[in-house]
Amino acid sequence: MLIKILKKILLTLIALSMLILSLVSWRYQGDIHHMKAEIFESNTTYPQDVYNVKWATSIGRNSIQTSTIAMKKIYFYDIAFQIIDKTKVHRSQSIITCAINSKRWEPFIPNSKSSTYKLAQTLWISQNIEIKKVMNYNLKGIESLSVDYFNKSIEQLTIYEIILLEHRAKPTKQLLKVINSSVEQLKNIFPKRYATLEELKVLPPFKRS
Repeated sequence: MLIKILKKILLTLIALSMLILSLVSWRYQGDIHHMKAEIFESNTTYPQDVYNVKWATSIGRNSIQTSTIAMKKIYFYDIAFQIIDKTKVHRSQSIITCAINSKRWEPFIPNSKSSTYKLAQTLWISQNIEIKKVMNYNLKGIESLSVDYFNKSIEQLTIYEIILLEHRAKPTKQLLKVINSSVEQLKNIFPKRYATLEELKVLPPFKRS
């Protein structure tokens, strides 16, 4: 009897969550129509290792493990279930969140700091933009960073150097641990490509810009 009551409460909460999300979408529908796919247009193509590192490291502890770099379309019911089960967050959603939270984002889309508006943007982007275009948006400037940190072009970087650039905001004393953690992520997600990667004992030589 208790289990049936709990199930009814759970279903009611899910239904209410979906109703709230629907109202949020309706509230911001006009604003979302101002979004343009051109924001993500780019003629740049990065080495596959760059995308793989971005994919592997753009997630928290709880996530859906997938080696396919592809956008997952997000709908209202996905958000409702994510509220209940944190492990339902997809890597592509984390990459969208990174783009929306970027300081570069505000000039393109007014009022983007609102949490409900960010949610509406996330839903729209996931259904209208390819994941690599969003990744390219997040990777803007990495070419110059490659030169500043390693005096190399992005095509010349090792996988460890790419990971370091991805985590460049971390304090230097934490970088080695973070890089090795990312190496394990890469090996788990792309085992065929990165099976032979080993943990680093020392950081690759670099200089901060």
